[in-house]
Amino acid sequence: MRYRIKLRLNSNERTHQDLIRLIDEAIAMQNSFLQTANPPTKDILVAIENAAECAQPLLKKEWERVKRGERPFRIVRNTMLAVISIATCSFVWFLFWVRLKP
Repeated sequence: MRYRIKLRLNSNERTHQDLIRLIDEAIAMQNSFLQTANPPTKDILVAIENAAECAQPLLKKEWERVKRGERPFRIVRNTMLAVISIATCSFVWFLFWVRLKP
């Protein structure tokens, strides 16, 4: 799961780097505590909770970006909407003009 998450993050963005660091810390802590007889699970859970708290706003921001669409997609979508609207209005105007013409 660690690498599946890492592959979806952009290592050039600061918030993504922070999340990767927190996940790595939580996993390292968990792995180091597996060698002890009585691991302090509270510390592991705190590290996991920190990673989850960092992930929530990041995922929200990315989801909003995905819903909005990438910039080239938005440009094409808005342009096509304008072209279709103008073409429809022109067609309707032409139909009424032909009908009203004697």
